[in-house]
Amino acid sequence: MTGPIPFRGRDDSSGLRVPPTNARAEQMVLGMCLDDNRLFHRVAEYLTADDFSSLTHQKIFVAIGQVIGTGSTANPVTLQEQFNRDEVMYLARLATGAALGTNIDDYGRVVLNLANWRRLIVEFEDGIERGYNANFATSAEDFGMRHQARVTQILQRAMGNSWLEPANLLGSDMAPPFPIDFLPGALADFALDQAKIMQAPVDFMGIPLLVAAGTVIGKDFLMAPKALASWTERPCLWGGCVATVGSNKTASFNAALAPIWRLQQEFRKAHHNEMKVYRLKAAQAKEALKQWEKALAKNGKEMQEMPEPPEPPVLREIIGTDATQERLVEMMQQNPRGIMLYRDELSGWFNSFNQYRPGSDEQFFLQCHAGGPWSHHRKNGDFFVSDLFLGIFGGFQPDVITEVLARHVDNGLTARFSLLVWPEPNGRFEYVDRRRDSNAAARVESVFRELAALDPERFVGPLREGETHYQPFRFTPGAAQEIFREWLIAHHAMLESILPGDRLIGHFHKYDGLFARLAIVHHLIRYVLGEPVEPARVDHVSAVAVRDFIVDYLQGHALKIYRHLGKGTSFHGARRIAEWIVGDRSMTGFTAREVRRKQWSGLTEGDQVDAALDHLENVGNWIRAEEPSPSGPKGGRPSRRYEVNPLVRRLFHFP
Repeated sequence: MTGPIPFRGRDDSSGLRVPPTNARAEQMVLGMCLDDNRLFHRVAEYLTADDFSSLTHQKIFVAIGQVIGTGSTANPVTLQEQFNRDEVMYLARLATGAALGTNIDDYGRVVLNLANWRRLIVEFEDGIERGYNANFATSAEDFGMRHQARVTQILQRAMGNSWLEPANLLGSDMAPPFPIDFLPGALADFALDQAKIMQAPVDFMGIPLLVAAGTVIGKDFLMAPKALASWTERPCLWGGCVATVGSNKTASFNAALAPIWRLQQEFRKAHHNEMKVYRLKAAQAKEALKQWEKALAKNGKEMQEMPEPPEPPVLREIIGTDATQERLVEMMQQNPRGIMLYRDELSGWFNSFNQYRPGSDEQFFLQCHAGGPWSHHRKNGDFFVSDLFLGIFGGFQPDVITEVLARHVDNGLTARFSLLVWPEPNGRFEYVDRRRDSNAAARVESVFRELAALDPERFVGPLREGETHYQPFRFTPGAAQEIFREWLIAHHAMLESILPGDRLIGHFHKYDGLFARLAIVHHLIRYVLGEPVEPARVDHVSAVAVRDFIVDYLQGHALKIYRHLGKGTSFHGARRIAEWIVGDRSMTGFTAREVRRKQWSGLTEGDQVDAALDHLENVGNWIRAEEPSPSGPKGGRPSRRYEVNPLVRRLFHFP
């Protein structure tokens, strides 16, 4: 430190005595912990939340410890669920200002010293008050001894003989519920009705509906989120739902995607009728060709042009389950507007990558998300698509998502699943036996039918000469544009506060484009529902809806998923030992040898047990290592004993 840190104390402007505090020192401690989580473990050896004079600072310190205790990174993004928007911005400023700090212990010792001064002042003032109000018939020695015991407790706390608040290692990351108001009109009614019948989270309906709607709208509709820049996005969405076996996800997914499958049935029916006409015209053309050939043979020269056979109609497919490159390219050739891939279990799709052509599958699917031309050459022919467009949706099981996603983090494939969510279970089962709301289902089918029929030229005019894409939609000037601008600035302020290497960075960076993609989908659904919107201008209603959907819903699910992704074996081992501690309410301590003897999965080797105990002690604050006990009469390695934090009992409301 370059000099003493000023603090408040003694008197304030009103003349009242004020306990000594130092807000700047507290801010530096918190900011440096947010900037480098390793520093939290250092100051947590002697600081607790009660050492901070501000209630807000106490709340932040506790939140940092809780998040780190789950094995995750604590930063303004991962803490935002526990704070309002103003507080989140304050967190970002704390992390940014931490760069000015040099030694966190300099600030931490100031915080601790002033906290102990405040405790002593309070105890002395209370002691005087208790002395004046005491029953003077009692022993003054007894009164003094009780007062001395309280002062001694404060001094022991100052010397580091207290326990830290334990992290709730057994708690689960709660994800926010699906905001049903984000789905316009009929889609919300349909999703709620089906979720009720299926006894499943509304997320199982809402996410596939959004992916399907974006696919039906297709690649010809672009959104430029900035007022002047040429940056554009199209409504290509990738999403999925993490769910356990027995959660009724498959039936829910099928119900949500029924409108797009129904649309495909209509395309097939129309193609069937077109094929009837084609066969008739083809037969007529074949007969006309015979007559032309006879005339040519008779006259020795062409009397008229050779009749051309009719072009066969193309089946327009919009959704499929075959994930091979060849099949998807064939479908996109038949339907250049774009298609959707649905897999009940996306883990199988991920695991099928690069079986025959290393690296080619990943590159193909990455370009399906971004767009652009694609060609490949095979023995059975050449394939070319002028602009790839593939929406993707499917399910994941919790026990495989870590392995599946971790293998594709570095190439950005995982980050593009911006609509990947992990809903909370519905809770108590409710017996429901009724028919679906056929009116709501019919209205949603009508919405999809109208979305599929939208012509971009009705909104932005014909293609300009020399261009391959239609002009983009934009936000209405004023409120809608400002909503996006403010969100983008705040979003990147939080991104800058995340530690380098955190896997959340890549995922959250995709939210820039996601905002535009969701905005045009939300806008066009409202348009076909007949809401009074300007055709090619996205208004503030859609802008606010998308902003809140990302900030209040999607970010919470991303945090839950990536926390799960980032937890290592030491966390899971510590959690297993924590379950054992909680299961035995009388336990006050144990040895490492006792844990090894349990032979729990993942805790069979000595280094595994040591790593789990280290996490339980230094991250979770559940235990404290004591000096190793001496060897017994038979010799052998002394076993280290661990004392259980008595505050664990309070955490789980034990008597």
